[in-house]
Amino acid sequence: MSAQTNREAHALANLVALSVVAWLTYVGVLMLLRGGTVTPDLLLVVAALVAVAVLADRPVLRELWPFPLIVLTWEAMRGLSADLVTRAHASDIVGLERALFGGLSGGRTPSEALQSAFHVAGTINPLDVVATIVYLGHFVAPVVIGFVIWRLNRAVYYRYAIAMVLVALAGYATQLIFPVAPPRLAFEFGSPLAVHDIVAQVLDAFRFVPFAAWGYGNLPGNELAAFPSLHAAFPLVGAFFLARVSRRAAWLTVAWSALVWFAIVYLGQHYLVDAVAGLGYAAVVCAITGHASFDAVTRQLAAIRLGAPIRLAE
Repeated sequence: MSAQTNREAHALANLVALSVVAWLTYVGVLMLLRGGTVTPDLLLVVAALVAVAVLADRPVLRELWPFPLIVLTWEAMRGLSADLVTRAHASDIVGLERALFGGLSGGRTPSEALQSAFHVAGTINPLDVVATIVYLGHFVAPVVIGFVIWRLNRAVYYRYAIAMVLVALAGYATQLIFPVAPPRLAFEFGSPLAVHDIVAQVLDAFRFVPFAAWGYGNLPGNELAAFPSLHAAFPLVGAFFLARVSRRAAWLTVAWSALVWFAIVYLGQHYLVDAVAGLGYAAVVCAITGHASFDAVTRQLAAIRLGAPIRLAE
């Protein structure tokens, strides 16, 4: 690793740390104002930040820690679940779905239309299984994509990592401000839809993976986090940065993205408008982290870290 790339790694690690600290501060204030509870998940995130602060010069930790933090910061919202339920949206989103897409699906939401066409209640078909596998790859695929980018170009990898963190935190913040129940749970908030929880059915049928079924039912994180869809956003971020190192791999990621977008709507985990919003969030963050001015920010952070003078222009 070159000295310049190493300095950028430190600078981007600092950006990640600042972003996560800002997020935890935001969640903590909400917990104080809205009667939330401090959960073990939140304490685990804090412990992870302390560990990174102590071991910040270890290259492996510095390069890999954004991905577990994405998961942990998502879990940290569990302490606000009671408050989110009282503010959850469903009927307005269902109305928007029908207004935008009802003309193409006979007045139904896209999730209802897809399940009506491809799913038979009480049975499991190959499409259900494939869609569930794609859906559950939410936290696996970004790591695989990150590993490919890491092997090919470290500098691009660091930008990919910070982009993933920024998209995740922007999505989480929106989900706390505007909690939305997914189609499969809309009935709990006054908007019953003809949508089945296919993921639960598939995991229940495959009893040789009991931990997966137990985890889906007992470790849901924030179930009112439909809008925006980070399932839709993450693959687009991956495709954007993969295009800088391997166009063939980027096209494969675009194909994967299409599968993800279909799966989340078909399974009733997200509305189509959630997916569109997720793509918008990803596009904005990619535009920021891919811009030349972002490189200037990382150089400034690296200069601050090394005690070098800051030059506003070159």
